[in-house]
Amino acid sequence: MFENLKTNCALCNKANFKFLMLKKDNSFFCRNCLYLCDKFNGNNSINNFSLSDLKKSIVKKDSIIHIKKNEHIIKRKEEYKKSLNSITMLSPTIDTNTQYKRNFLKDMPEYKFSLVRKNTPIDRLQNFIAIDTETTGLHPSTNELVEISAVKFINGEPVECLTSLVKPKKEISQDISNINHITNKMVENSPKIENITASFNDFCKGFNIVGYNLKFDLKFLYVNNINLFNEKRYFFDALELARKLYKNKLYNFKLDTVAEELELYRTNAHRATEDAFVTGIIFRDLGNYLIQ
Repeated sequence: MFENLKTNCALCNKANFKFLMLKKDNSFFCRNCLYLCDKFNGNNSINNFSLSDLKKSIVKKDSIIHIKKNEHIIKRKEEYKKSLNSITMLSPTIDTNTQYKRNFLKDMPEYKFSLVRKNTPIDRLQNFIAIDTETTGLHPSTNELVEISAVKFINGEPVECLTSLVKPKKEISQDISNINHITNKMVENSPKIENITASFNDFCKGFNIVGYNLKFDLKFLYVNNINLFNEKRYFFDALELARKLYKNKLYNFKLDTVAEELELYRTNAHRATEDAFVTGIIFRDLGNYLIQ
């Protein structure tokens, strides 16, 4: 006889007396669900969120804001992974006939970085090569390369990556391995730098160069005979672009910090390929924003 006095809660689907429930629009909500909704999402949540969001909040025992943030992060990670996996990975041609040659840093040609301004041609922000190197230390004259990656962007999309580990003449210290996760075991069968310089020089022909703190990479590449100054091209430093656009927002301008700000969730940070890939995206996206 009391069945007509009962109905199911729109959130938990449990039957309850109507006079003990809150009616909103044509739906009824039990007191327990109302309590949980407000507990996770603040007072009067029943009027602030959709029915489907409130159901999700109760099931996951979390706030709707936090749930949506996590869903957004998952989506961005999937987009990042899809874009990275779409790149054609290339290995350099090994030239065993090349003699080892190191250039002197003092002979490095003078150059200057190009700035991105509102009148910068869009082509320069769409077609370029982003480079990154991993090394055994900070000094090009005494330290060595252990990994090089060059990611080619065409029409704003990353399409190819020439990448290689490099076998240094001296062992990689544990301190360096702790940073870039490259070990002596990983490079023991890798080519020497002189065997792959020609391949990287050829890959970069005709393209402007982008890097993050690019002067570091250019020095190491130059002393190891990867000469990016042998043709007319523009050099862009994504670090300077980040400093310009985020000068009042970020507490530092490390690649990790800027990547996080742009929701670029690397799975292999401090390795040359993903660092070059992320650098290219940062340059493309911040550059396009600046010229709008």
